[in-house]
Amino acid sequence: MLSGGRFRKLANILQPGRIICILLGFSLGCVFNITTVRRFTEWRLLDAATNPIGIPIGLSPNATSIDLTSRTVTSIRILCMILTMPKNHALQARAVKRTWASRCDDYFFVSSENDTQLPAYAAVSTENRNQLWDKTKFGVIYAATKYGRPFDYLFKADDDTYVIVENLRKMLEEHPKNQSIIMGRRFKPFVQQGYPSGGAGYVISRMGIDKIAHGMLTKKKCGIFAHTWTEDVRMGQCAQAVGVNMVDSLDAEGLERFHPFSAFDMFNWEENTTSNWLTYYNYHKLLVGQRCCSNYSITFHYIKPPEMFTYDFLLYHIHTVFNKAQHDLSEE
Repeated sequence: MLSGGRFRKLANILQPGRIICILLGFSLGCVFNITTVRRFTEWRLLDAATNPIGIPIGLSPNATSIDLTSRTVTSIRILCMILTMPKNHALQARAVKRTWASRCDDYFFVSSENDTQLPAYAAVSTENRNQLWDKTKFGVIYAATKYGRPFDYLFKADDDTYVIVENLRKMLEEHPKNQSIIMGRRFKPFVQQGYPSGGAGYVISRMGIDKIAHGMLTKKKCGIFAHTWTEDVRMGQCAQAVGVNMVDSLDAEGLERFHPFSAFDMFNWEENTTSNWLTYYNYHKLLVGQRCCSNYSITFHYIKPPEMFTYDFLLYHIHTVFNKAQHDLSEE
């Protein structure tokens, strides 16, 4: 039993206003958790991926608050190529299809089985990690020789990469189209000019694609007979061999725009960890915390379907009260 004094102290602590706040917070938390769990369980994602009617209206393809009509945004034509596998077609690949891929000018998936709903093309007959380079070669050669529509750049991603396509366009506007270049998260081992991280995605100019595709069919340095999972290293070696320049993708402040991990992991990366391979691989000095990522970041990696829909919602459907043009909080 509580003594009278202790009871009065407890009553003072639990004032009506505080009780209401506690209950309100608890209620909102419960509603949020229930809604999140329901929306992002696998069966819900599968339903959303296979039936457009099942997708929340805010997450439908091309439903974006960003203006895509301006000439500066639409003057660059981007063809997106996404590597996937049959077991990922239903959830992971369809999450890509229902979010960022629809903002490319066109896209296709490369897998070991055909899937007209994605669409995905079978590049290999068996599925294993050592087929990544075979899939990449197939996609690049297909884009260069069989894809029937004009494009300015080919962007390669994995099915767990999230891409902010508008920021990709913004970066590409800084470079003339008539160059042979490749851009991405620049790593330094193995290739003199560096090579782009595969998971973070990379983009190749149309002229660069023609050179690389030809090299893939004719040059040993382009891994013509290779079967390996290190597709990014192979791509860097091939690009260097055929004269496609690896160009920095840092923003005007020297910050990275392509990220080989999720936003959470990049922001919380431990700079001095003993197993920090990224410090060794990164072409530039690795920055952590708020300096990890450009305000115009383009990609994040290891993004599962629930996170992919969450990224899309936060980026394209959340409206803030202030923006920098109207109200710069840093000046107060």
